[in-house]
Amino acid sequence: MTNRRHTRCAARPSRTLTGLLAVAMVLALGLVLPAAPARAATDYGYDISWPQCPNGQPMPPTDTSFVIIGLTRGLAFTENPCLQMHVDWAFDNGLPAQAYAMATFPTSAQLDDHGDNGPWPAASRADRLRNVGYAEGMAAVTSLARLGWDPGVVWVDVEPRPAQPWPSTTSAQRMENRYVITGLLRALHDSGYGFGIYSYLNGWNEITDGWQLTGVPVWAASGHLDYPTEAEEKCTAASFSGGPVFISQWTDGSYDYNLTCGGESFGDFTSSRFVDFPPRVQFLTEVEWLAGEGISTGWTEPEGTLTYRPWQPIDRDAMAAFFYRLAGSPAYTPPAVSPFTDVTPATPFYAEMAWMHDEGIATGFPDGSYRPWEPVNRDAMAAFMYRFANSPTFTAPGTSPFTDVATTDQFYLELTWLRSTGISTGWPDGSYRPGEPVMRDAMAAFLYRLDPI
Repeated sequence: MTNRRHTRCAARPSRTLTGLLAVAMVLALGLVLPAAPARAATDYGYDISWPQCPNGQPMPPTDTSFVIIGLTRGLAFTENPCLQMHVDWAFDNGLPAQAYAMATFPTSAQLDDHGDNGPWPAASRADRLRNVGYAEGMAAVTSLARLGWDPGVVWVDVEPRPAQPWPSTTSAQRMENRYVITGLLRALHDSGYGFGIYSYLNGWNEITDGWQLTGVPVWAASGHLDYPTEAEEKCTAASFSGGPVFISQWTDGSYDYNLTCGGESFGDFTSSRFVDFPPRVQFLTEVEWLAGEGISTGWTEPEGTLTYRPWQPIDRDAMAAFFYRLAGSPAYTPPAVSPFTDVTPATPFYAEMAWMHDEGIATGFPDGSYRPWEPVNRDAMAAFMYRFANSPTFTAPGTSPFTDVATTDQFYLELTWLRSTGISTGWPDGSYRPGEPVMRDAMAAFLYRLDPI
């Protein structure tokens, strides 16, 4: 084996509808159609796997823009017998390539072999199924490691498999299917791969009960096209799982065709550990940093996935916990009597809120309350950050840098200090919007920028 496969396949200019798509439509529908207008960032490609082994279905034309290569041979814990050949072919033709792997419900033997080993404690059947899903993902990762190939992204193929069916008669069975998929996604994330889901509406609903993973990219399958624009329309229609559609696929029985969606060329993306935070979205780096530092671990959903709820306002109690953890979770014994009239020692995050009070970061409202379940507004957030930074010496400007903040406004000094540090420069229209609540994604960004100060 040479070193050439230790890097990703080289980039290649994107193709337009002329050629590939026109041929695809003729083959799929038996029609001669005028070429549709090309979109500059849309790429057209194929996916290949064990059916394209020698003496099987044909390989794609070599002038395609990309390929997605199957790692498995129809079931998890198997390998595409022509995987090496397919990776070599993509590299030799200068084609960008990603990978995909099948998810399957385990046999009893697979549950015995893998259920007790993995990141979950194996204390329940749910945990054991998650561990098997993790093992399925690691089997795919092992294939990649053996080849020395890093595709950047591994898609998870979730569809009915007659050779090893997904149990789907009851809602409890469909929840168990989700456990397996959860484990597989975690294995890919832990191994540093971007990940997404390949499926179609009926299959996804049958297997998972319409599970919503709003942050996980979708590779949407159309099958044989019912009308010429069906594949393109998949890009803008609601997906089977609620996630953003990155790639749309269709087939003519010989070839599986693909096009990229959303104005993005074919390429790698970074997936969040949080299944409600999509790749290529603002503040992804900051949210992942927040989680990696243990400042916010989000919510654990019934399937075992994590959610961050990025576009939900952050409440004042959770904000106290964020600041306390950002400070390194210092040793602190909270008082037996609460400093706030609406907070007791039994209130969640009591120690963190009391610490905020004792540090002078949050003194509460004039009536003695803290209002833990109210959202944090953007002006108060500036004040908390200024005090957390030990109220540094700062002279506020004589003219407000924000169109909606006056020099006489409460927290004017803190707001302008925040701007001077680059933690928050306001909105493109020149406003700061001091009375609006802080969303959880923006809070991650503010803390990320505050941390070095």
